[in-house]
Amino acid sequence: MKIGRFVSALVAVALSGVAAESAHAARKAAARPNTHTVTFTITSSQCASVPAGADVQATGIQTDIVREHAIAGGGTRQIVTSHAHGTATDQLGNTYVWSYSFQQNATSTDRQNWTGLVVDHFSLAGSGPVHIVAGFVGSVAFDANTFTITPTNVIGDPIGFDDISPHCDPL
Repeated sequence: MKIGRFVSALVAVALSGVAAESAHAARKAAARPNTHTVTFTITSSQCASVPAGADVQATGIQTDIVREHAIAGGGTRQIVTSHAHGTATDQLGNTYVWSYSFQQNATSTDRQNWTGLVVDHFSLAGSGPVHIVAGFVGSVAFDANTFTITPTNVIGDPIGFDDISPHCDPL
């Protein structure tokens, strides 16, 4: 009788471990990571932190993770997180490292129109004269045709908020 209870308990523990592992795998599968190479150029004409006539050529790796889940009231929350880093060289051969972080947390009731918050940061530093720190915190609204950022805090000159064009934040 005691052996039967032990076996039952052992099976229950094993099954709960399988269920927990399945639930973890389902949560993990809900995130859709995408790692890819990025390249960009920052010029003095787009970013005042770059000396006149200079440009910086950069390459690196970016990972984007998109997570979605249902929220109370029938809506959907979408969280987009991006991190990137790499190296760069200017026209004089000076070398740099750069880092980028982005997070957007938006909700929708119809999966067409989204609103939320966004945080963005880009920095570049190295042996040459170019040093960039740029980013923003703000609200975001978007649908299939429009993407609008309304900044509440801005450092440097990250983007053109009217047209989302890159200035000192190329990603």
